[in-house]
Amino acid sequence: MKIEVWSDVVCPWCIIGKRRLEAAIAERPDLDVDVVYRSFELDPSQTPLPEGGDLADVLAKKYSMTRGKALAMMDHVAKTAAEEGVAMNFETQKREAGSFDAHRQLQLARVYDAESGTQTQVALKERLMTAWFCEGRSIRDPASLRALAVEAGLPEDRVDAVLADPEAHASEVRDDEATARSLGVSGVPFFVFDRKVGVSGAQPKAVFLQALSQLAPEVSGETCGVDGC
Repeated sequence: MKIEVWSDVVCPWCIIGKRRLEAAIAERPDLDVDVVYRSFELDPSQTPLPEGGDLADVLAKKYSMTRGKALAMMDHVAKTAAEEGVAMNFETQKREAGSFDAHRQLQLARVYDAESGTQTQVALKERLMTAWFCEGRSIRDPASLRALAVEAGLPEDRVDAVLADPEAHASEVRDDEATARSLGVSGVPFFVFDRKVGVSGAQPKAVFLQALSQLAPEVSGETCGVDGC
C-alpha cells in the first residue's frame, strides 16, 4: 500500500499527523506500507516573519487574531503534540519562513531511497520537524540544513550538490504542489492511500486504521493553511 503525505516541515499538525499515522501502521504489521512525503509550502513567498516580539505576537499579527487567541492556539497545539511524544518548544522556535530548500532535500532523500532501498526520507522528515519545533534549529540556514540532512542519513556530497544548485529537485517540489492543487488539497497534512482514500488533517489513530483497511471515506480534521492553523 502506498501512502502519499502532503505536508510542510513548519506545520505543527503535520508532525502530529505523522506520529499518529505511524502509530496506526505499527498496529498493522500484516500490511506492506510505503510512505512517501510530498511537498507543500505553507509560505511559498519565503518571506521572513517580522522581527521583534515573541511568537504569540508574530502569530497574532500574521493571522489577524488577538494575542490571547494566539497563545491559546499555541497551548492547544503543544498539548496535543505532547500526547504524541513531541515536546514542542515555541520559546526557541526560529522566526523564519520558507521551506523550499528543505523540501528539495526531502526530494533528494526520496530519490536516494529508491536507489539504496533505505527510508531516509522518513528519517529526514522527522529530523527536520523535531529540529524546528523542539530544538530551535533553522531549516533554512544552509549549514543547519546540511547538518540535519546528513544526520538523517543522506550522503554529504549529494546534500552539498543540492545546496549548491537552487534548481536541483526544484521541479519535483513544484510538481508535488501542482498535484496537490489538482487533488483539491488546500491544507496540510493530507494523506492519500493508494489514490483511493483521502484523509485530511491530523486525525486520530483510529481514522488512519480505518483508512489502512480501505474503509474510510474522505474526512476532514485540523490542518494548517495559508490563513493559519
